[in-house]
Amino acid sequence: MEHSDFTIGLEFLTETGRWRCTDVGTRTIAAIRLDLDHDPRWYEGPPYAIVERVFDEEDIAGCRPAPSERGYDDSGKSRLMTVERDDVAAVSPVNKSQNGLAGSLFSLSQRQTLYP
Repeated sequence: MEHSDFTIGLEFLTETGRWRCTDVGTRTIAAIRLDLDHDPRWYEGPPYAIVERVFDEEDIAGCRPAPSERGYDDSGKSRLMTVERDDVAAVSPVNKSQNGLAGSLFSLSQRQTLYP
């Protein structure tokens, strides 16, 4: 896409997802990322409840127009299962030189989502 293709409210795609243009500058644009799991009110603005990112000329070149219909891939949802756990696991201490957390314990949540 080119800078002249952008208008406020235009939705476009990058390698990281779907975005909405929130401002058009002389050489840059500002946009918010549209994640499907956020509350729709987060996208009302300005001001926005989420971070606006600035796209320069190089970033704009990597953008492409978004289709009017939003797609959502939930194909993995049928494979998800929830497993209840009664125990709490702890990670054994590791060598401090590996990650600086020698002697630290981490507990797992009582509910975990797993792929079979």
